Amino acid sequence: MKRKHLKTDMLLTVAFRHGSLEIYHKSEMGNLKQLFDLGNRYRFDNQDSMIDMNKFLDRSTTKKFIEIIMKENECNREDVIKVTGRGRGRKTLANLQFLIYCAMKLSDTFQLHVINSFIENEILVNRDIGGELYKDLCEAIDTLDDRKDKSNKFVYINIATIIRSEIFTISELNKFGNNKNIWNYATSEQYKKRIIIEGNIVNFIKVGMIKNFKDDENSLQDMLPIIFKL
Repeated sequence: MKRKHLKTDMLLTVAFRHGSLEIYHKSEMGNLKQLFDLGNRYRFDNQDSMIDMNKFLDRSTTKKFIEIIMKENECNREDVIKVTGRGRGRKTLANLQFLIYCAMKLSDTFQLHVINSFIENEILVNRDIGGELYKDLCEAIDTLDDRKDKSNKFVYINIATIIRSEIFTISELNKFGNNKNIWNYATSEQYKKRIIIEGNIVNFIKVGMIKNFKDDENSLQDMLPIIFKL
């Protein structure tokens, strides 16, 4: 398990072939029912019988694997699998290790897709890095000659909006609107692009290639098109 830096445990939505899986980026706890719904659709494609989540959890082999995770991670059962909420809001959450184990039992192809998203493409890690870099970006903006000792909230929002417009399509921006954090629905490639852009802006400011926010040949606004092409 990788250590996460962001204080808020953001709920991400990760897309797969047959739908999406909700998972918290910091705790790496995901919706187990959604995982089984997705996995069973893969099984349907191969004309395999469905696997009931509750019956699967009741298997002795499943219980043994949960105990192994608890022992190796030196954690409690609720750190591996837990039930939250009541009624229609009731959810079964499981950590990433157990999610991958379940995906393996559901479908080899689905297991590969889960591994590619969370391990190979490091989607949760990249969400964390992008969030941290945004903090660094805001701090760097505060050091610009024309933004020192000023309230720069509008600048942060302006730059963040421009970056989102560069990374997401118009339809994606319209779909999620202004009231949702679009980064919680981003793909691995979109996270990677965000990291590159934010990292380059911070570095350009630190080395003096960007000295002002606007009204200068070395302004952040003028340099953004160049940075987007890097």
